[in-house]
Amino acid sequence: MKGRTIVFILIIVTLIALALCWFWLQEVIVDYDLEKALHQSPERINCTIFLS
Repeated sequence: MKGRTIVFILIIVTLIALALCWFWLQEVIVDYDLEKALHQSPERINCTIFLS
């Protein structure tokens, strides 16, 4: 019985965390400037940051 209670609490905590992350991501998506990102030319992208 104790194991079922722990699993139930773990599921509830996970659902709350998912809801909080979803709300946080909504603000991040709204703040992200898609037009600025799409107009960045490839010669200005520094590929060395991906190699280190």
